[in-house]
Amino acid sequence: SFPDGLEQMLSDIRRATRLLARAPGFTFLMTMLLAVGIGTTTTVFSFFEALFLRRLDARHPEELVRIVQRLPTVGTISSFPEAYYEALRERATTLALIFGEAGHYDRYAITVPAPAEAIPVHAVTPTFFAALGVQPLYGRVLLAEDERRSETPPAVLGYPLWRRRFGGDPGVVNGTTMAVNGRYFAIVGVMPQPFNGITIDTSADAWIPSNAYRTLVAPDGNGIVLELAGRLKPGFSPQQAEAECRTIWHSTMKEYYQSVERRSEDETAQLVSGGVFLDSLERGQSILRDS
Repeated sequence: SFPDGLEQMLSDIRRATRLLARAPGFTFLMTMLLAVGIGTTTTVFSFFEALFLRRLDARHPEELVRIVQRLPTVGTISSFPEAYYEALRERATTLALIFGEAGHYDRYAITVPAPAEAIPVHAVTPTFFAALGVQPLYGRVLLAEDERRSETPPAVLGYPLWRRRFGGDPGVVNGTTMAVNGRYFAIVGVMPQPFNGITIDTSADAWIPSNAYRTLVAPDGNGIVLELAGRLKPGFSPQQAEAECRTIWHSTMKEYYQSVERRSEDETAQLVSGGVFLDSLERGQSILRDS
């Protein structure tokens, strides 16, 4: 014999089975609806995880911090004028390997190899790949000295472009060139499939040095707009780094805009975790306030 509770449960199961057997159409419909519901929930969670919670493909991502700015009339945005990047490089004492990426919403024409196609090309600052600590699938990444190359600057391909336009040939890193907006670049590396830079929703098909990128978007010498990140130096807290970034931000922006009146006291720089990068940080909030 079974305990009273178990006996009651078994009786309920037998009764439910008999009822369902008497209405096979209803049973089938309910089973299908339940399966669709479970499948939809799983799909939605998988999509959310891939889009919003993907770990950054980098060495020790928990050590990375991303710099954003809060604008009361706009929200939190992740782009800065190049002047702020230069100021951080010169004055920041709490962050190491400050780096940036530009071009997240622009496309450029690749005409060689044919056929022509508009692709996203991102610029990276000299320490970009070194700071992330990522390794190429083939060839090499961009180096600091690549900023000084004026003739046929180098380019690193993203995995999808490499497969789509170059047939997945590992030999492309040995002298193959491609033309972007009429300018030739020498392919020096191919990144592995998971890598897409420091954002999720605006992945690049190719990365080029920031100096070469200026010839595509700012030939008149104007600066470019960068999304910025860095690594905390040992011995410094995130709160200390954020305070320093905010101080540098205020002084730099006053100089950049030539007028204090055009800025709001509520506008400021913040840090967010670099371990999990959100989609362009539209909902970004400072995660350091209560840590």
